[in-house]
Amino acid sequence: MKKLAILLFTFFLLSLSSCIIVDNSPGPNGRDGFCYFGIDYDHHPPYSYWDNNKSIPFNPILGEYYNTYPGIYHFEYFINDVDYWYGTYQVFVNRGGPGLSDGRPGKDGVDSYLLLICDPNGYYEYRDNW
Repeated sequence: MKKLAILLFTFFLLSLSSCIIVDNSPGPNGRDGFCYFGIDYDHHPPYSYWDNNKSIPFNPILGEYYNTYPGIYHFEYFINDVDYWYGTYQVFVNRGGPGLSDGRPGKDGVDSYLLLICDPNGYYEYRDNW
């Protein structure tokens, strides 16, 4: 009987010392999406192209996307030896979603793509998110 009382007392003490901790802190934010930029044309390729985006090579391949950073950039392209167009473009980043309440990470941001179309009659942008 004494052994049973000691066993029950020990079980009672162990049941009081065990507790459940619930942590409702949010998980980490999802990763930001990547940014891509490219140059292309519809009718005639540009005679020359320049911009101040350091991620774009000096002589970019037309129709190719390059991994870049978000920001506002200036560009200029020549149609022939004399005539040219100039302007600015802005690259955006899609941020990751906030962390979930059960500790799981948030949704990842989608990648953003910007294609600058350089034509003799002017330029325009084509944007997409994948």
